[in-house]
Amino acid sequence: MGYRCITRLILGLTALFFALFVVAAAIIDPVNIWGCPVFAGFNNYKEIQFEISKPYEYGRVKPDIFFIGSSRVFVGLSPDFPGEENKKIYNFGAVSLPLKEMREYLRLAYKIHKPQTIYIGLDFFQFGEKYQTAANNFNQRRIDAAAHKLTRCFWQIKDTTETVGSIPKVIEDSRKKPHVPMYYLGYDYEHGEGTQSAITPEQYYGVFNLYNREVYPQWTPTENAYALLEDIKNEADAAGVKAVFFFNPFNVDVQSIIYNTNLHDEFKTVKRRVASITPFYDFAFVSPITAARQNCYRDPNHYLKPVGDKVKAALAAGGDSDISFFVNADNIENILQKENEAYKKWRGENDAYAAALDGYIKSKDELPKGEFKQYWGF
Repeated sequence: MGYRCITRLILGLTALFFALFVVAAAIIDPVNIWGCPVFAGFNNYKEIQFEISKPYEYGRVKPDIFFIGSSRVFVGLSPDFPGEENKKIYNFGAVSLPLKEMREYLRLAYKIHKPQTIYIGLDFFQFGEKYQTAANNFNQRRIDAAAHKLTRCFWQIKDTTETVGSIPKVIEDSRKKPHVPMYYLGYDYEHGEGTQSAITPEQYYGVFNLYNREVYPQWTPTENAYALLEDIKNEADAAGVKAVFFFNPFNVDVQSIIYNTNLHDEFKTVKRRVASITPFYDFAFVSPITAARQNCYRDPNHYLKPVGDKVKAALAAGGDSDISFFVNADNIENILQKENEAYKKWRGENDAYAAALDGYIKSKDELPKGEFKQYWGF
């Protein structure tokens, strides 16, 4: 056998091995890059790497309606909507999603498939300087490639080879939970309503301490966020897509950190600035869905499906409700006053707890697990 034949054989076997390797990895599809069939006990439990999977999954689903925002959206909003039972719905939420990254995902969506309506969840942190940078796995080249079939396929193969390390865990978790999806249609089922949705003291106290001692003390305003929001609003209008903005609800335990520091004025400024750019629905104040804990929140930052269902019902109904205000440039001051009154009323009804909470907020001491059992129930 000549040198050329041996070389061709080696190259051919290498190519065959690589092709079989990619096909096998694609069948297991550990992070849902290809959308291959799911087999209970084999590959039903995916690893969440949304920056990799969601640009591809959106192109497969081609939704009529989708939600986009931070992990609050990802965990809390299941892919359904009142009165839209025949529509395809998708959840494009991602952890700590910055507005810049959100804008790029929306641009991709308009190129692949224009939805009829997008519901855009906003959070206070997105208007801070620290949260303007993209997440670790965000890659602008992947976003650009996902808009075209040929380059999308190349990147899918590339991402498949880079995520094969997740295969053993996906198979193991699928065997343990053969009938439980980790997530579906972009929605974090497992944390939003599945076996990991229940409150755990470690998680709840840990998130409170994180926001009290790190996230909010490090928050500083940035003008760039408002420019990005204007881009998002104007580009949706130009694409002929209805964009509905809303501030996500979060628990009063974390809201108190804002109200008891100079961040309260900053948060009001953020809402004023947003109202000058676009009308929005506001769920980020003390209400029946933010003053509750069990079966409503996984931790003080992430609401669960029961709260998410109420959010969607309020968005579908329009106008004000007992859990939301419809805010615009004309009524913003009146709404801010009502929200401030709602917080004062809550403090008056929970004066002992509020006083104990104030101490930890002002000192920035770590709140020990179980310290607030008489107030939180755990």
